[in-house]
Amino acid sequence: MVYGVDSGVLESPADRYGKTSLCMRNAKRLFKCAAYVFYFIGVLIFAVASKGSFLLMTQSLGNRFQEKQYASRWSIMLVAVVCVPYVFLFLESLAKSLFRNKRGPALIDLLTIFVLESIHTFGLCLLVFRVLPSSDVIRSLLLMNAVCTIPSFCKLTLSKSNTRPVLRCFMLFIDLVAFVAQCSVYFIATSTQYTPFLSKTTTTPSSIDN
Repeated sequence: MVYGVDSGVLESPADRYGKTSLCMRNAKRLFKCAAYVFYFIGVLIFAVASKGSFLLMTQSLGNRFQEKQYASRWSIMLVAVVCVPYVFLFLESLAKSLFRNKRGPALIDLLTIFVLESIHTFGLCLLVFRVLPSSDVIRSLLLMNAVCTIPSFCKLTLSKSNTRPVLRCFMLFIDLVAFVAQCSVYFIATSTQYTPFLSKTTTTPSSIDN
């Protein structure tokens, strides 16, 4: 049989084999599933490593028994962690504004963005350099999870979906459960006893002699 006679489209033997071979379709599905699992595990590992290292730096900054030079190093590392993503974002925005013919934002848009970003920066610095270093590990983890409370509430109330009703109700239930789980952080953090960071007493030579 000559390819392309029946459908009027020229097809190679490899394309026709890929469409008709059951083994090829199953191999593609298996490869897609393996790729999904691989990317999920990779994203999960890197996310846990990122948040864990960030929490380690904030807890090390809150150690009152270390020397001032070590505290300064942790502060510089935290500043780099906070500022480096914004540097890349600024360079990307600068490249878009220089090499694309787009109309500039209005003055009211600039003022709105400036106010919102100033509030965000103040809250982020307060969280990173004051709240997390002065909290214990458990409370720091809970507070880092509670950061997504407002976005979760906005997604729950403002998001629109054109999917089927059953899938829409299921996604609404998942979003509601996530929002309730994030709100429970506030009750747990306020009802449990605070454990200060590194509350052990320091030993002196006189105490050792006694």
